[in-house]
Amino acid sequence: MNLITKLMGCLWTKQRRCRNEDSYLAIQTFFNAKEVESLHELFKKLSSSITDDGLISKEEFQLGLLGSSKMHSLIADRIFTLFDFKRDGKIEFEEFIASLNIFHPNASKEDKAAFMFQFYDTRQNGFIEREELLELKKCSLSLLALHFQWRIFRKRSLMKANGNTFFTLFYEGQRDGNGDAK
Repeated sequence: MNLITKLMGCLWTKQRRCRNEDSYLAIQTFFNAKEVESLHELFKKLSSSITDDGLISKEEFQLGLLGSSKMHSLIADRIFTLFDFKRDGKIEFEEFIASLNIFHPNASKEDKAAFMFQFYDTRQNGFIEREELLELKKCSLSLLALHFQWRIFRKRSLMKANGNTFFTLFYEGQRDGNGDAK
């Protein structure tokens, strides 16, 4: 019996989870029970960010990954598709844990390579074509630019909110006692 089938026998509601579920997931994955519990807290935040239904929708996934549910990203779409084993447009907690398990340091290199192959094979034809690679490369560069824009925006916002305090602390942290750059 696979992981998802066994877990379906466990009562699952928004407020109450089966007590053995974390232990069972810890046995079936590389995560320990405490890590599973922490990941469940993250899952609850993501799954209730737009609709509190105990499932992560594509919009909630994009909101958690990109900071916006309106922004479209091929990378976010690909990751969501790979996490959504049942192909029902929602990610359940079991799918979430099983998917994150591939990123665990103890996961095999073969499993990681298979995941990355599926990620890059956007047309799902068993080949990674040049166009697929270029499309994902452009998307990842766009996300990188967005990340840096967000960091600059946050720094400017902190500087405005704190007056010169942030700048002074940053500037002084870059200098030694003589005022010279470190």
